[in-house]
Amino acid sequence: MKRFLFITCAFLINIAHVGAQQVEEKVDFSQLKHPLKPFLWKVEGNGLKKPSYLLGSVHLGDPRLLKLHPAAERAFLQADTLATEVTFENNPQEAEQKDEPNITRKSQFNLKADLGLDLYKDVSKELNTISPDLDISFYETKQTWFLVLTLPCMESLLSHHTFMDEHLAKRAAKLSKPNWALEPDGDSMDGYKELSILEVRQTLREYLAMQNAARSRGKTLDQEITEAYLLGTKKAMDEFNNRMEPHQVTSKEFTEKLDREMDRRDQVMVNSINKKFRSHPDQSHFIIAGCAHFLERERNILKLLREQGYTVSRILK
Repeated sequence: MKRFLFITCAFLINIAHVGAQQVEEKVDFSQLKHPLKPFLWKVEGNGLKKPSYLLGSVHLGDPRLLKLHPAAERAFLQADTLATEVTFENNPQEAEQKDEPNITRKSQFNLKADLGLDLYKDVSKELNTISPDLDISFYETKQTWFLVLTLPCMESLLSHHTFMDEHLAKRAAKLSKPNWALEPDGDSMDGYKELSILEVRQTLREYLAMQNAARSRGKTLDQEITEAYLLGTKKAMDEFNNRMEPHQVTSKEFTEKLDREMDRRDQVMVNSINKKFRSHPDQSHFIIAGCAHFLERERNILKLLREQGYTVSRILK
């Protein structure tokens, strides 16, 4: 499994912030070549000699996500460096070998015992719905939390399309733009490894409930998330969260734990950004991270940067 796959999905409670439902404006999504409005912010002031840029992403493999909005494209081209949540390996096979010990099952209990019979059957059914070629037996030798990491993005993984972050990293390499990481190697995976079996069960049930709700509307979660991102409106990004509220099955304690994990990661990223700004104020940096790190919460990357004294403003066109 490529190392970049360990950042493809935020915790499910945060996926609920990045979806779409029916919107008032009529858009033929099949005709869109790039987002209508970019999730793009400009960072200035506090000693910076050049503006830097923040881009919210979704870790999905839809080709329409790879072509940046013209404003984001201009910002990317003029930037001196690219920051992604983690840096990307030049040798995927070597990366897979490095990750294998982290995901290999070590528990004395098997997957069915960890999930319980009913959830085990539901996950198996979901895998088969995604593709008849998928078999839950693949996960029998993996850590149970690995299901939480990969199941929500399985459709994108099967598409074999490049994700936004990796695509930009490859472009940056061709343009000789250095690629630096917002988080330490493996840090974004730590939250998954710390999930209890009960929390794994809650998260999987949450995902299955949201996926079933999306299918009842004739779409998948991937499609709804992609369409929200392509619209680029706050309304589109917020409505899905409100719509999913009746389907929440996670406990209050677990929800709060996930929020704390997002807060921790936001602070780690801001520390990296501020360090880079301080050491290279004469450079422009193009910084891409999942949309959940920028959307409305009590504390997010935007608010933390403003607290550091930077001016952060959204670019809509």
